[in-house]
Amino acid sequence: MIRYELGSQSNMNLLLEVLDSCGLLKPLSEQKKAALLVECKRLIHEKSSSQPTSLLAANKEILTELARIAQRPVLPSVLSQPLDVSYAAVSEARRTEFDSELAKRRREFEESVAPDVPEIPEFEDKGDESEPVDVLLERMTKERNLITNQDI
Repeated sequence: MIRYELGSQSNMNLLLEVLDSCGLLKPLSEQKKAALLVECKRLIHEKSSSQPTSLLAANKEILTELARIAQRPVLPSVLSQPLDVSYAAVSEARRTEFDSELAKRRREFEESVAPDVPEIPEFEDKGDESEPVDVLLERMTKERNLITNQDI
């Protein structure tokens, strides 16, 4: 009896054979089959790094997900863009990510250290009144008396 482990090559071959025997791989192009293989590896890695379950249950979940992916009109674009893994490209990507994170953290720090100070309110009298207060009071009193006399 052959013993299978979830992350083994023989288990992945078994999963792909099951998909092929169901007729899900025949209509796919070679590029889509390669993308499905990458997705299969990702799912196996995801399942093997999560909670330990039985091999049968994990394979069932992986097959269900792969069947859904294979039946989609467009597979995930895993192979649509070539992946540049040269030292210079990886170094540049890391440097860019570091610089953007540094700028973000610096901005957050500066905002927390030097918050915006609100304007100081002015309580001084501007002195733009054209009439003295006693004249204004007298005029307003006359207006009030006129209004109350009209209401009666």
